[in-house]
Amino acid sequence: MKRFIGFIVLLAALTLSAASCSDLLTIDQHGVVSVDTYYSTDAEIETASSNLYIKMRSLEGSAITLKPLLDGDFWAGGGQHGDNSGLDKIAEYTFDSEDGSIGGYFRGLYNLIFAANTILDKVDPGLSQVAKRTVAEAQVFRAWAYFELISMWGTPPLVDHCLQPDEYKQPNGDPAELWNLVNTDLQNAIASGALPEKSGVGDKSVWRVTKQYAQAIYGKALLWQGKNAESAQVLDQVISSGKYQLFDGEYGDRNTMANKFNCENLFESVFPNDPANPVTSFTGYMMGWRTDRMNPDGISAWGIEMGFGFVAPTRAFYDAFVAHDGDSYRRKQTIKNYEEMVEMGLGLITDAIQMGEGVYMWKDRYTRDKTPAMWCTAKNYTWMRLAEVYLVAAEAHLAAGNTAKATEYVNQIRRKAQIPDLASVTLQDIKDEKRFELCREGQLYQDLQRWGDTYEKLKGVGMKEPIFHENGSITYFDCGNPADKCGYKKGKHELLPFPANEVRLNDQIVQNPGY
Repeated sequence: MKRFIGFIVLLAALTLSAASCSDLLTIDQHGVVSVDTYYSTDAEIETASSNLYIKMRSLEGSAITLKPLLDGDFWAGGGQHGDNSGLDKIAEYTFDSEDGSIGGYFRGLYNLIFAANTILDKVDPGLSQVAKRTVAEAQVFRAWAYFELISMWGTPPLVDHCLQPDEYKQPNGDPAELWNLVNTDLQNAIASGALPEKSGVGDKSVWRVTKQYAQAIYGKALLWQGKNAESAQVLDQVISSGKYQLFDGEYGDRNTMANKFNCENLFESVFPNDPANPVTSFTGYMMGWRTDRMNPDGISAWGIEMGFGFVAPTRAFYDAFVAHDGDSYRRKQTIKNYEEMVEMGLGLITDAIQMGEGVYMWKDRYTRDKTPAMWCTAKNYTWMRLAEVYLVAAEAHLAAGNTAKATEYVNQIRRKAQIPDLASVTLQDIKDEKRFELCREGQLYQDLQRWGDTYEKLKGVGMKEPIFHENGSITYFDCGNPADKCGYKKGKHELLPFPANEVRLNDQIVQNPGY
């Protein structure tokens, strides 16, 4: 009994002591600002705007590795099969819902949506012109992110505000409602009058999202919805604005550091050339030629940066390009064969081998360009350029019955390519121009899916991989994938899988078929 009473007294003392300590430890936080009151000045709102651009820039790597590997014109590449097993799985269509590249892009798009929703929930557009512009930017970024999600996953959850804890488990979105969000966001942003515009084709000062970029995304989204006449009308406004023209320099030099913000590019992610604040971008190194197996003197003479040879073009793509363009200016400025590389002093060193078939992308070659630090680049990434606008508009006009206008737009591209005009265009002509003009720019995969062409092109991928030898010969080896476990499968690959971890955490998401 004495021991029991003693325990009660001790427990009471500890309770009083804990309560006393609790009172002493209840200290107001300093230096912390509530998100509900933070965005009250232009300086604070600018931080939210900057976050949108940073989130968008972080998606560059996924956009130009994941999507080109899905379109069938590129091998995974690298030093050998298995050098990057994730990229192998994408190119061979052996990926599943656990795939890191697919999951990373999905999560990155929702990170961008979250940043946009924060602005749209917290920033009062009536506060200032900066606030009004930032809200319009958020609408454009959110609409673009949902365009990517809808066109690749079909029914992504619709999240149009900052979720409360009891809202975290959102179900699959309804396509009509998702497209309505895209349309409404872009309509509001365009009509706001807050988005900047270039003063003319020579204006390189505008790096933000512009009204014309918003219109271009809107026109593209309308085409995906089958609203062809509306799409053509919106895209015509971009073309006739007088703000942009096809690049007026050497075709193969458009995507270089020296030509940032050129007359053709509607929107770029900025990689500043600042050695004190270098921006990491491994993508250029990943996709650059496998330079450790090439002529070092030639590499040095041409100012080529080191690379690892991933996302290498296929010989079938090269042959199709030649069949379409002939030995044209555009072909030579886009992709080169091994003989041309040897003539330029860039050929493989003796007894070297490379993954690939002896063809090399030239238009987006990875040059030093005063790169400020290891694994960094000062070359911007272009999300949309006028050539794509012309080709999307051509398809919209053709589908709406205006073949003459479609032909005019396609011939604009062909003249820059220095190949003959067409008297009239078909949908196949537009498909071909998109394939060659926009190659490895991350646009073709979604088009192939929309057109229903993916199965025929990709049903046999994943069985073999090439090795290119210094003497010009090519050997192929078995990837080890059973035929029924690789290649594009109907009833499955029409959509990408929702990331497995997202499905595990959110039991309201129904996984896409086949995964």
